[in-house]
Amino acid sequence: MEMDGATIAIGIIVLAIFVLPFVLDYRSRKKKAAERLRTLQGIAQQHQCKVDQHVLCGEAALGLDSKKNFLFYLNQRQDILTSQHVDLAEIRACQAIKDKRAAKGAEASPLPDRVELSLLPKDKGKSETRLLLYQATYGAQVNGEIQIADEWAGLINARLASK
Repeated sequence: MEMDGATIAIGIIVLAIFVLPFVLDYRSRKKKAAERLRTLQGIAQQHQCKVDQHVLCGEAALGLDSKKNFLFYLNQRQDILTSQHVDLAEIRACQAIKDKRAAKGAEASPLPDRVELSLLPKDKGKSETRLLLYQATYGAQVNGEIQIADEWAGLINARLASK
């Protein structure tokens, strides 16, 4: 069976048409992630800190300056930028909060509604700080935010225990 040049060219063009949207989507997501990390690092620089450990999850980003013991948070949803910084010297504990909502159907397991990190202050007069990692009302699917919340709560609590 022999293929002529036209058949090969048509095959390559058809393959490119199917692959190109995936490549463009991948590049777009990587570019947005890099931009979010640059923004997080810029927020840290405003506080004379440097992000040496970070994670990007969904539209949120967490960064840690382990030398100065500061946590940085960035969330950009629907063109609204939210950022916070927390001095971990003023925090006594961190919890991963995972609220669930009922799923439709008798045998369906509950679905995640919100995933947050809750930072509890040492000073009882101050309120807790909540960092939103996922909220179902924004229409996105859960994509590792639960594991990231658990991982970072453990990381922060380990830092708090060592200080």
